[in-house]
Amino acid sequence: MTYQWLILLAVLLNGANIEGPYTCGLAVNGTDNEGFKKVQVRESLLFTHTAEALKEYLNDRELLMCYSSTARIKDQNYLVLRVNMMNHKIADMYGMIELGSPVRVELLNGDRAFLETVNTEVRSADVGIDHIILCKIGKDDERTLLEGNVDKIGLLWNSGFEDYPIYNVDLIKDQYECLTKHI
Repeated sequence: MTYQWLILLAVLLNGANIEGPYTCGLAVNGTDNEGFKKVQVRESLLFTHTAEALKEYLNDRELLMCYSSTARIKDQNYLVLRVNMMNHKIADMYGMIELGSPVRVELLNGDRAFLETVNTEVRSADVGIDHIILCKIGKDDERTLLEGNVDKIGLLWNSGFEDYPIYNVDLIKDQYECLTKHI
């Protein structure tokens, strides 16, 4: 069974909210606020999450929506996660992701990459609160991410560790390949 069929099956069984195939494009091609060269690909929806106990109360709205992109700043590659939380109460309940915390990326083949959180930012969004998480991609992590398909992302919040299933298993690989075409 191909990955596309697995994605479709997961969507049908779980009602997952995912976008279509990733279209390569740049969101940033210039310099960051410190004057360093920055290239960042267009973000796309990576996962959504709502606790089962809350689904009936939220009327098909998602508690968390996580968007990913990849970026190169100076000579370093990063995975950028933007976790949108539907309101301040949810953000307070989860807390923060601390600098240095590992972000676990688990592949379908069982391999794992542990990316270091090097920057976090919390900002108000049009809807809710955004947690921006900048994760450093090391050389070994780069090989792992390019060779496999992402099954889960694990985030360590102040409130504890949580795994999030990924339905668009090729997204991070596609974004990374898009980034390498533009640097």
